[in-house]
Order: sequence, then C-alpha cells, then structure tokens
Amino acid sequence: MAFKKIEGKTAEEWLNEGGYYLYDLGKYREAIECFDKVLEIDPRNVDAWYNKGLALYYQGNYREAIEYFDKALEIDPMFVDAWNDKGNALMNLGRYTEAIICYDRALEIDPNYVHAWNNKGLAPYYQGNYREAIEYLDKALKIDPNYVNAWYNKGLALSDLGRYRGAIRCYNKALKIDPNCVNAWYNKGLALMNLGRHTGAIICFIEAYRRKFMPYIIVGYIFIQIILIQFLGWDWKIIAIINLIIIIYLVVKTIHSWVKNWIEDRRRKKEEFEREKRKIINELKKLCR
Repeated sequence: MAFKKIEGKTAEEWLNEGGYYLYDLGKYREAIECFDKVLEIDPRNVDAWYNKGLALYYQGNYREAIEYFDKALEIDPMFVDAWNDKGNALMNLGRYTEAIICYDRALEIDPNYVHAWNNKGLAPYYQGNYREAIEYLDKALKIDPNYVNAWYNKGLALSDLGRYRGAIRCYNKALKIDPNCVNAWYNKGLALMNLGRHTGAIICFIEAYRRKFMPYIIVGYIFIQIILIQFLGWDWKIIAIINLIIIIYLVVKTIHSWVKNWIEDRRRKKEEFEREKRKIINELKKLCR
C-alpha cells in the first residue's frame, strides 16, 4: 500500500507536496483533490480524512466536514484535533450541546488541550450564558496565559455582562500579546464608548483602521464620526470634506492594489508554467535514458 502510486506519486507525496501545500495557500478545492488521491491509495490514512474535513470546514461546508472528521475518528478515536474541529463545525451549525460533547471528549483525552477549553467557553457564550463561558475561558488561560483568543473572548463575555472595565483589561491583555488583534482594538473601543471615554474609543478605532480589517474600518469610522459630531462638536461640513478626501485616496489605492496584484499573478503563473515545463522535460529525459 505504501508504495502504490497514482500519477507517479505516493500517498505521502500527494499529502505533503500537494494537499498540505495547497491547503496552506487557501486553495481548498485543489487540496481536497490531493487528499482524495491519498485516500484512493490508502483508505485508512487518518490525516487525509481529517485534513479533507478541515478544507471543507474552511469552505463553510460544516455538515460535510463533520462526515470526514467522523471518518478520521473511526480510524483513531483518540485524535484530539478531530474531536475539537468536529465541535467547531457543530457550533457553526448552532448545535451547541453536541459541540460541547466533542470538546469534552477532547478534554478527556488531553485535559490541557487549551483550544477545547476556549471553544467550550464559546458554546455557552453564543447561548447567552456569559458567566459559564468565563469559567471555561479562565481554565484555558490557566493553562496558557498568553492565549490571545481566550483573553479576547473573555472580554466579549464581560462586555455582554456590562462589566466594561474588566473587558478592557482582557482586551489589553490580548493586545499586549498580539498588538495586531483587530477584534480586540475594535471591541475595546466599544467598551470605552460605553464608559463615556470617547477619545480613547477613537484611538482604538483608528488602531483597528490601521490594521485594515474592512468590517471594522467601516463600523469604526462611523463611530468616530458620531463621536466627533455629537460629543466633540465638529462641524458636519468638515467631516464631509474629510470623507471626500478619504474616498479619493481609497479609490486610488484600490486601483493601485488591483494593478499590483494582476502583475504579481501573471508573474506567479509564469513561474509555475516554467516550473512545470522543467519538470516535464526532466521526466522526458529520464524516459529517454
């Protein structure tokens, strides 16, 4: 089985040189094709079942992803990552009770599996059980005090409980570990607004803007304008001029980015073509020997 080949490649080559490589590039469809080749050669390759499930998960195909996580778990019931990611897929489908069962199974295998504690905290959070969520998130942070997502998620839960100062402390912890955590900057800004600290909120929204995460850029900028007009007394005409300047800048920047990406894409395709051409030539030379 290990030496069987499809199109001249072993299962390991399809997995490592094809599936993993394409998966890391975000080319999930092409990665799935490679994982299918692996499974054609070796139907009990647990990594291929699991990674095909992950690729489907990141495409938003949660139900189908669960099927492949289950296949992996049939082969290896102790596969802790598969239990965790099955839980994530179930949570995305709103099946929170089933998701928690999966996280509990992962934690039975590895009680220090920090991602499962974090995700188990998210399940009650999405159901509005914020105090229960904090309990599980604290367990994640006890295992890994530098776990950014757990600090951020705890901040969300505290904000929803109206405990804005505590939430800000959590967002600050997250930002100390990862200053580029856009979600933390944005939600810290919201917490500061709720405390009436409008200048601090503007600074946080600007920090989120600088990191170029589009939904937060739009919403954050709207909040900045509201604060400037309603609370700081700016003239709306000045805001309108600023908006026009920003629109012109964004249009120019977008066109520049499109052209740059187009040139880069053509260069990359040319390199891929040349690489494949050299590969074919080398294969033909081997055949001629």
